[in-house]
Amino acid sequence: MAEGEPVSDTDARLAELIDVVVAIASNDFDKRASVGDGSHLLDGLATGLNMLAEEIGQRHAREHAFQQRLLQHERLLAVGQLAAGVAHEINNPATFVLTNLRSLDSHLARLEQLLAGGDAATRTTALQLLAQSREMARDDLDGVERIVAIVRDLRNFSRLEPGQLETLALDDIIADACKLVRAEISYRARLVVSTTSGMHVRGDRTKLVQVFTNLLLNATQAIAEGAPDRNEVQVNAIIRGVQVVVTVRDTGAGMTAEAQARLFEPFFTTKPREHGTGLGLTLSADIVRHHGGQLRLIETSASGTTFEVALPLDRAAARPAPVAATAPPQAAPPRVLIIDDEPMLLAAYERFFEGVFELTLLPGGREAIARLEQDADWDAVVCDLMMPDLDGVALHDWLQAERPELVPRTLFYSGGAFTPRSLAFAERIGDRLLQKPLRPSDLRAAVERVRRPSA
Repeated sequence: MAEGEPVSDTDARLAELIDVVVAIASNDFDKRASVGDGSHLLDGLATGLNMLAEEIGQRHAREHAFQQRLLQHERLLAVGQLAAGVAHEINNPATFVLTNLRSLDSHLARLEQLLAGGDAATRTTALQLLAQSREMARDDLDGVERIVAIVRDLRNFSRLEPGQLETLALDDIIADACKLVRAEISYRARLVVSTTSGMHVRGDRTKLVQVFTNLLLNATQAIAEGAPDRNEVQVNAIIRGVQVVVTVRDTGAGMTAEAQARLFEPFFTTKPREHGTGLGLTLSADIVRHHGGQLRLIETSASGTTFEVALPLDRAAARPAPVAATAPPQAAPPRVLIIDDEPMLLAAYERFFEGVFELTLLPGGREAIARLEQDADWDAVVCDLMMPDLDGVALHDWLQAERPELVPRTLFYSGGAFTPRSLAFAERIGDRLLQKPLRPSDLRAAVERVRRPSA
């Protein structure tokens, strides 16, 4: 205590310091202690306490921001799980509706031929009605195809599907991404795309579509609305050595120095909250890196920004495929067992594949095991992955133990594998997993691919 200072002043200073300590303990970091001219012993303590409050307050703010980011991340994960579940529920009816409509279209075409021999008035009326019916069937097919596209795009961004590597034509990937964002781009800029055929990469289609969709959205949102005739989003793809290089350029206002420095930092975004989470570029760079490539900023200025994606060129895809030997004509349609718990889907397959397959339809995994114990003479087995009683994974395990010769000839399909067990299984079986909504032609091609050779 300074000589001659009243005791009451010291007590008041101590009480003030205690109030600051209590405020800090209560997460109130705005309260500060008064500091004198430095002559009093408590002046140094007050200064230190104020500095401590400032530091703890900043740390608390950072921790709060991080907690908010974690919460946002959890919300994104929940959206992904919801997307996978919605996709699974939508895909079942979409599959049997799609199959039924294709059958209807075929039947109506046949009826047109049959009615062609009637009297003139009947034939005219019937042909008009059938023409209208066929038009409605085609409209319904187009509508279902749009549902299929929505479900596929939803699943792309859920990131819950297993990564399936395949040889991909990069121009197709870019075209899919452009279709997703074309409407939004049209309000801000012209979309100019330059690609060539023969640019193949090895990768996961859904994730690569996600990368280019994100880059296109970023490019679009960098351009103000209202002058689409004076702005462009340009996509250019070329082969450079052993890589396929894609540039995405916009004519927006460019990026600030801070944005460039924090470009791939998780949760950093310059967009309004409703337009961005700050994860798009981070996830895109991660996807590209896992494909053996690189995503980088090439240049940014007041006249626009350019990003570049470089991916390894799949040279094997450019080699001519060996000429397949002509298969002898089949004496009889292949015996195919289809297992699914959706009765309407089984009925749709029965109608569509009549005469194409010698078909047996069963409503669940237990019924399938009972049948397979008695009869293992199948050219192909097709099973839904997600069933409530005994699912496709359990059936596969049984086949491996009891009928291993059927395992290579067994296909599975799914409207959305989203449990850890089914995800691991889907990744393990690779191209023997087909995705719903499943076109009948795709199922037929898959059966031909895995069926046992004819005698």
